[in-house]
Amino acid sequence: MLPDGTKEFVALDDGVRESEQSWYKLLVRVRDYQDLDVGPWLAVGDGALGFRKALAKVYPGTRGQRCWVHKTANVLNKLPKRSQPKAKAALQAIWMAATRRDAEQIFDAFVTAYCDKYPRAAETLTKSARPCWRSTTSRLRTGSRSAPRTRSSRRSPPCVYARPKLEGASRGTPC
Repeated sequence: MLPDGTKEFVALDDGVRESEQSWYKLLVRVRDYQDLDVGPWLAVGDGALGFRKALAKVYPGTRGQRCWVHKTANVLNKLPKRSQPKAKAALQAIWMAATRRDAEQIFDAFVTAYCDKYPRAAETLTKSARPCWRSTTSRLRTGSRSAPRTRSSRRSPPCVYARPKLEGASRGTPC
């Protein structure tokens, strides 16, 4: 995503099961073909380890963020169909919140509301929740036209969006 909020196609490639090697090859190719001295300031992915490891090698200064679309899908998958529309609206309210503080309050309210009846959904939300918060304060949303206006004019892409597979079942309990 560019500083003005427009999205730009960067690359498409076949990889071996989203391995670190496949992601590394793609990211190096993007870096070298676009002659980028500075990496993106934020990269959004579903939490696949291969992407995060390769990103750290190619662009060590880039911050990673967990994709809220994937996180939402994983949480909704733990709920019965009849509960999903209300839960989806509550989850959307988290990443649409005006401030990080508001987002954290909505997050806590969701966990409290769903913890007793649907502990697996609350557990899925709280598992690895911290990586989802990175852009809540900067107002970058990969699914919308809003983007931070404080981006300098350096020649680098501000955001890389990686969309690998959804994560598997989670362990532990938040309740």
